Amino acid sequence: MKTVIFSEVEYGHRICPTPEETNSRIFNRKWIISLGSLREKVGSIMFKKKFFLSYASQNIILRNWATDNLPGNMILVSGHVHLAEYTSSMKYINLGIIRHGFASYLLIQDNKIQLIETNYK
Repeated sequence: MKTVIFSEVEYGHRICPTPEETNSRIFNRKWIISLGSLREKVGSIMFKKKFFLSYASQNIILRNWATDNLPGNMILVSGHVHLAEYTSSMKYINLGIIRHGFASYLLIQDNKIQLIETNYK
């Protein structure tokens, strides 16, 4: 069994800021934030879990950061990006999202990591 040390638990915005965070002057309007939430809600209704693949590029940024910056058996555990991801060969775990009737998260139990995907009302 491989021992893993979770050396970096990070929300993710420090490593991979969203457009809202990098362009605060533009996105400092409630209506723009509301549009983003509406986009996510409509996208998740229309495309189900496939919609969250639109966040894959942010996972790549976080995964590359972990590979480049974490030594040995250390893994980055992150939220922030709504696409749950875990690959045992990578140094990166993203916890996913529970929103808009869709739940995608990682269950870490008894030295096992399992991706859970479900719908709820």
